[in-house]
Amino acid sequence: DIPLSESIRSWANYHPTVITKLWRACASEIERAVPREQVYHVKFEDVLANPAETMREVCTHCGLEYRDELLQIPRIGSSTARDHEAEGIDPMNREKWRKGLNAAEIAICERYAEPYLSDFGYQATIEQAFGLTRIIYNLALPFKMAIALPLNLSRIKNKSSWLKKRLFS
Repeated sequence: DIPLSESIRSWANYHPTVITKLWRACASEIERAVPREQVYHVKFEDVLANPAETMREVCTHCGLEYRDELLQIPRIGSSTARDHEAEGIDPMNREKWRKGLNAAEIAICERYAEPYLSDFGYQATIEQAFGLTRIIYNLALPFKMAIALPLNLSRIKNKSSWLKKRLFS
């Protein structure tokens, strides 16, 4: 039920290099703005594997009281599945991202995220992107950016910052 214009905008906005650079820019900004001891890193996989234990640790770090209700979250807003009436954390989502990304996308993301992988307790899983697929992604980037910019104009406050974060972060 997504309008065609929104589907095209979403397609144009997605590129593994851009998404990873945006993520890296956010991680870098957090490092600059907040003292390390105030930041508590939580791995998505840990939340899925041990939700109650992980949330207890988060609450302890934040000086909050843990309650079971914290885990009763609605399963809505997924980009990969329909919303559900159910609540709670679905451990089946742990490796779901691997089915949605190909080897070249994973390698590109890992290349640009590399400075943070070990800081966040991850190791690279793929050493190199597959040649032809990687070339196609590299060639597609300027075209996708050229399509994404006009489709996002109403959402962009600072065009130079928008480009900088996506290409040079």
